[in-house]
Amino acid sequence: MASKRAVKGVRDRKEATEAILLAGGLGSRLGEALPKAMVSLCGVPMVVWAARALFESGAFLSILPVLPAKFCSKDTAVMKLLSTTGCRLAISGGRERQESMGRGLKAVNPSSKWVAIHDAARPLVDPSDVFRVVEAAQGEGAAILGSECVDTIKKVDGDRILATKSRSGRFLAQTPQVFRKDILLEAWEKAERDKFLGTDDAQLVERLGVAVTVVHSSTSNRKVTYKDDLVWAEAVLNRRQDGGVP
Repeated sequence: MASKRAVKGVRDRKEATEAILLAGGLGSRLGEALPKAMVSLCGVPMVVWAARALFESGAFLSILPVLPAKFCSKDTAVMKLLSTTGCRLAISGGRERQESMGRGLKAVNPSSKWVAIHDAARPLVDPSDVFRVVEAAQGEGAAILGSECVDTIKKVDGDRILATKSRSGRFLAQTPQVFRKDILLEAWEKAERDKFLGTDDAQLVERLGVAVTVVHSSTSNRKVTYKDDLVWAEAVLNRRQDGGVP
């Protein structure tokens, strides 16, 4: 078993950090005609809400959205909205999330020392949580947002329970996930060589033996996957616009 390799960064706000906003997936479980990130929440595409949260965090020099190809032109309605949130351009996504992340990683500003990856399917992430996870990564080398598992965990085969697992010390991984750029690039290249497809970016970095810090997130960082999640997200946004507590 590889020993954990601590990667220390310099906690310096002058170091350039860029956000890659992944919004290229179809989101088939949502059952909408549009790609998931383009689905409207209170009249605004989901990806724009996510970009606004990243922008409002004050943590990034720029944001790079990875979109379905037909939405990438600067003349599209979604890009006109994204241009108000620090998005310098957009690139088209790949067939898998990991391919889209790799395309974004290769397109970030060469001066960026740190890269954050955020899924547009988490449009209501708290900007203060975004800032905290970037700050943690710059102190430790790699950090992600996550929430403690509160449900009992069952290992299931088909519809039959095989075992009950302890929830102690188990977290649900979220985004943003923030890494020193050279480490993330090394991790992505290794995964490509090994033909390894991870379920999140931290898993790729963990394969290098790099320690990753978890920063506790607020409850608003829920992933929009099903139609009920759209109803929840719009209810939260309406409360925020009415001055209520999210």
